[in-house]
Amino acid sequence: MLSDFLTLEIYFGHESSAQFFEDLSRRHSPQKIYSAVKKGDLIRKTICIGPDEGRELFWLSAQGREKILERS
Repeated sequence: MLSDFLTLEIYFGHESSAQFFEDLSRRHSPQKIYSAVKKGDLIRKTICIGPDEGRELFWLSAQGREKILERS
């Protein structure tokens, strides 16, 4: 999952690599997603305004980025 985020960052840039929970959970189990957040590999924020209010957005943390780069 972390490598998916890194691939998105490489192609689209850090700002465009965030994914909503609904999209992310199509490929990864909710348990795996929230585990990555708990470990500090992903950052989770809830949108508080606009048409996406209440939706959860996830992106790669600096720690997660370092982990995946170390494996490469």
